[in-house]
Amino acid sequence: MKLSIEAKVAAAVAIAFAALSIGAIAQEQSQRGTGSSNGYGPTNSTALNQVRLRGSENSLSGLHD
Repeated sequence: MKLSIEAKVAAAVAIAFAALSIGAIAQEQSQRGTGSSNGYGPTNSTALNQVRLRGSENSLSGLHD
């Protein structure tokens, strides 16, 4: 099976992209640490919970009018 030059270049680019992506993810995780918050997980912030409560009260108040 003979591959064209274009197919070889495309394969090399795909491999390089995958390697760089994996390296970037690993570097980010090592800088952050495995147990630290990444901004996407659950939070115990009291201020955030109060905002959520106010929002649900506001949406429910329209039902009583």
